[in-house]
Amino acid sequence: EVIIGAWAFDDIDSCGDIAVRLKGLHTNSTETDVVIPPPEGRAVRADFDGGFLFRKCPEDHPALVIKQDTTLERTDNDGNTDGEQEHVLLASFLMYVDPKISFLPQSVINFVVRTVIGRMWEKFLSVAEDVKDGKRPRHRDAIEEKRECLYDWVDERVEAMFERLNGSSTSSTNDGTIEGGERVDNGVESSVENSREYLSYLQC
Repeated sequence: EVIIGAWAFDDIDSCGDIAVRLKGLHTNSTETDVVIPPPEGRAVRADFDGGFLFRKCPEDHPALVIKQDTTLERTDNDGNTDGEQEHVLLASFLMYVDPKISFLPQSVINFVVRTVIGRMWEKFLSVAEDVKDGKRPRHRDAIEEKRECLYDWVDERVEAMFERLNGSSTSSTNDGTIEGGERVDNGVESSVENSREYLSYLQC
């Protein structure tokens, strides 16, 4: 089993990037104030380290296939457009996993790397599209419950990122806070600082 803690932060003022650090948590972990229970029964807690990096997708990126005469406009859950051009993000994902298994056949490793991860990413994007199109009300409700403490911050940082890259000035902060100075997460500050170093690694 694995319990993952997440910290969101950005480097908008320097590079225009937003990242999410993911790290496996263990009992008595000092990287969060959440109490992590010990594994139950014969379960073994795996080590996990990874993260997401979000940046504006380059127009010449091979994964971005759009006709020259196609205009992307933002839509709400009802399919209505607001006249603004839709943002296109490039998402990168990196992870290291130690399953605490003494021997793992090469065939299993190949299957996970070549098939499972790709299918997981495809499913992740499919769920995201369904949420955007209003097809998953339970996901929508869960997002709304956390909007004030998390998703409003994410939206604000994405907008700030594109404003900066488009040459507009912004007075928003990049210290992991939302308007009013409220923290987005309750993680230990040192974990955020370590995550900023990790951002430089993700950007390479």
